[in-house]
Amino acid sequence: MEIIDLYNPDGTLSGKTASRNEIHRLGLWHKTVHIWVLTPKGELLLQKRASDKESHPGLWDISAAGHITAGDTSLHAAIRELGEEIGLAAEEPDLRFMFSLRQCCEDFARPFIDREITDIYLLRRAVDPDRLALDRHEVEAVRLISTREFSREFSEHPELFTPHEEEYGRLLEMLG
Repeated sequence: MEIIDLYNPDGTLSGKTASRNEIHRLGLWHKTVHIWVLTPKGELLLQKRASDKESHPGLWDISAAGHITAGDTSLHAAIRELGEEIGLAAEEPDLRFMFSLRQCCEDFARPFIDREITDIYLLRRAVDPDRLALDRHEVEAVRLISTREFSREFSEHPELFTPHEEEYGRLLEMLG
């Protein structure tokens, strides 16, 4: 069972922990990481979430992402998630912190309430999608896409992507 640090709505550490299931059932604030891989050709690596994922199954998503376990740092979690989800090794100096966002997603039918503070990182790296070791429980497929094409596809077909509109906009603006 994954235990995660809880945060106050203002982003400060609360000193409490809870299981991942409890966090999403009760809508408790917690931290996550998103890691974008950008190639020297200006292409982003997207992952397609596994079809049996709890949230947003089968949608195109960030290169790698995950929860920050209790006592861990966002940077260490980012390195771990890159390795676990897509088999990509990285070290601290390889990752560039971009920004943090507060994001909420609610599905009261399950119930699933996701209130997270997300630290977003960028990894500049040449990658061959065919040579990545994907965790099939997490990732169904990966692909490279130019930032221009990503912006166009998301604006024309947002239903094919995880709903991180603000993050996509800020990232694309920063990458220019």
